[in-house]
Amino acid sequence: MDGLSDLFNQLRIEGMSLIRRIKDEMWAESLTLEFKTTASVSGQMTDDDRKNLGKALSGFANSDGGIVIWGIGECKDNSEDPPVDKAKELKPIDKLSGFLSDLQNYTPQLTSPPVIGVIHEPIRESEGADTGYIISYIPASEVNGQ
Repeated sequence: MDGLSDLFNQLRIEGMSLIRRIKDEMWAESLTLEFKTTASVSGQMTDDDRKNLGKALSGFANSDGGIVIWGIGECKDNSEDPPVDKAKELKPIDKLSGFLSDLQNYTPQLTSPPVIGVIHEPIRESEGADTGYIISYIPASEVNGQ
């Protein structure tokens, strides 16, 4: 397994405890990790959400792959050179199942050709809750020779 798959599996297993740790330790975004908040509280993706998903799909598929964690707000840390975005606050997604459904429906539509092998997994704030976070695993495109 590679580091990206390991992190994705760790997120699946540890769930909310790792999400909280990411925020508490202010993990930095990287070439393979991004944090996104959702623009809507209705559970439906907005144009901005679709734009963020499209950029992540295209960018990660055309590099080494990556993970997006939906529901974590970031802030710019200017003390580093160059400045980096770090996890700052948890902004759980309301109506998580609706947002997850939209992610799954829009994923094959936002790039041409579609990125194969994308996985979206919910991390619920508590068992049975319809609020929480979504982790999106975006593999490197096979056209990249990966």
